[in-house]
Amino acid sequence: MMKIKILSIFFIIMLLMPTTGAVENPTVVITDYQVYPGVLMPGDVGTIKITIKNTAMVATQTDTTTDTSIGTATTTTSTKDINADIQSVYLSGKGIEVISGNYGHLGELGPGQSTTITFAVKAPHNDGTYFPEVLIDVLGGGSVKYPIPIKVDSSSVDILASNLPSEIPQGDLTEIELSIANRRPNLINGAIITPTAEGVAFTPTKIFLGTMQPDETATVKFTLNPDSIGRKDISLNLTYKNGDNLHSTSIMSSVDVKENPGVELILVNSPTSVLIGEDAEISFDVANRMSKSVSSVRVVPMVDENISPSEFFIGEIKSEEKVTAKFNLDTTDLPVGQNDIYFKISYRFADRYQESSAKASIAVIDEPGVILILTDAPTSVPRGEDAEISFDVANSRLRDVTGVRVIPVTDLIISPSEVFIGTMETDDVFSARFEIDTSDLPVGRKDLSFKVVFKDGDRSYESNDYTVSIRVVEMQSSSSASYQIVILFVVISLVIGGYYLYRRRRSKV
Repeated sequence: MMKIKILSIFFIIMLLMPTTGAVENPTVVITDYQVYPGVLMPGDVGTIKITIKNTAMVATQTDTTTDTSIGTATTTTSTKDINADIQSVYLSGKGIEVISGNYGHLGELGPGQSTTITFAVKAPHNDGTYFPEVLIDVLGGGSVKYPIPIKVDSSSVDILASNLPSEIPQGDLTEIELSIANRRPNLINGAIITPTAEGVAFTPTKIFLGTMQPDETATVKFTLNPDSIGRKDISLNLTYKNGDNLHSTSIMSSVDVKENPGVELILVNSPTSVLIGEDAEISFDVANRMSKSVSSVRVVPMVDENISPSEFFIGEIKSEEKVTAKFNLDTTDLPVGQNDIYFKISYRFADRYQESSAKASIAVIDEPGVILILTDAPTSVPRGEDAEISFDVANSRLRDVTGVRVIPVTDLIISPSEVFIGTMETDDVFSARFEIDTSDLPVGRKDLSFKVVFKDGDRSYESNDYTVSIRVVEMQSSSSASYQIVILFVVISLVIGGYYLYRRRRSKV
């Protein structure tokens, strides 16, 4: 009985003592990591981003008491969170250069909570896979060591000249084709290919490829237009980014630019000068100097002036064949002086369009073509007398003109009011005569203007004004004339009388 009593008391004491459930220690692990870029090139700077998580949930503590008065036990349960206090996070390079990899006290992570931190690293110069280690020190929870694999690969992006001729003709628009191949095990971005060569124009000047996936190949095309003959060294430069690291690669090539006979535009007929308003006929021989036929041949004026036709289409021209292209230029709106009229020939050869140009130089003369030539006019005339003015009218145009008239440009009394000549052939010369009544003109200098008008076809022309100057003088009065006659009579009488006396004296001797 005594033994049973002692056991009963021990049991009651045990029930009255608090009991604690299993406490879960805080557990810190790396749940995720990211390396950027995915594969580094030697010397590249990249980042390692890791996610740290406290995987502990909660720890429970249970207190049990027994109410002896009624013989029953009452159980109470209480819970509390267990946090992970992270003292430090450190990255050990293990062959990778660590730029930033030491974090001090990060603080506490509650159960189930995560945080992300980033390290900066630089790749070594040798290819391979490296395993820098992340070391996490947790207060009261030991430390965590986690290796991060980083791959270093020197594979590059290559330029392959799939279609780059060794010879091209001068002035030819030659197309080249390149292949860009990403040999790397990861994607690259910002890829740009740029060709350069002295004396060669490229179209386009550069091509943007952007992002390229691993083992992706892209084809690009450029058109070359050399401006002179000889050897041309071509540089093809490719820039791209691996992550944030800029890289470049290039290849050198050369092309020999030869003389290009091509399809020539040969000026065979064009006037050196033309009177303004006249039409000028311009003719070209289009000669195919190449060894094969060309197609889609057209000659186009490169001017805004009134020229017809606006395009001379020929089509196909066989090797060594020649075709004539004619144009008619209206010079009405051309400026006076030398004018260069350019023409462009374009044609298709070997699936490429080519072109060249030629010009015709024409001097536009500021004359109507029918001109006035003064043949007779008085320098002065007494007021009241008629003044006679005569002209020669000459046709210096290249063809006949009609409706030729000479017209006074004045409000004076002039007869006739116009001289009508009519039709004039090339180099014809006619006379035109006018009489001016000076009765109402004031004494002094007077300018008289005349012009010639005519028609060439359906178009009317007129010359600039031709001005003739005459001086109107006052007519002498009758009394003044009588006085002069008397004086003249006296002088004559004195001369006669003197001569008579002289004779008498001689006879007496």
